[in-house]
Amino acid sequence: MDQAASVLWSPDGRYLAVGKWPSWVEVVSPDGEKVLFLKEYDGPAAWSPDGKYLQLEGGVYGEEEKKRILEVDTGSFLPPGVVPLGWDNRGLAYFLSE
Repeated sequence: MDQAASVLWSPDGRYLAVGKWPSWVEVVSPDGEKVLFLKEYDGPAAWSPDGKYLQLEGGVYGEEEKKRILEVDTGSFLPPGVVPLGWDNRGLAYFLSE
């Protein structure tokens, strides 16, 4: 049986991000339908205010751990080397490029 380590609702109510032990994240719809399954992530960290992006913790890129930003609707990540700093109350994202 899978154990949930962390759970975050998207602000728009379309998705639920579930961090599961030992190291993966599932994004599911409110009715429980699996939308995305991501291995090697410790858990969801934060949603963008519009619910379009999900910041993930503990992702492995090469040999380095990275915080990664996932565009949920497409299932694609923002480029490696972009470090998320957060979002403001207008939904604007702030990043630091390495």
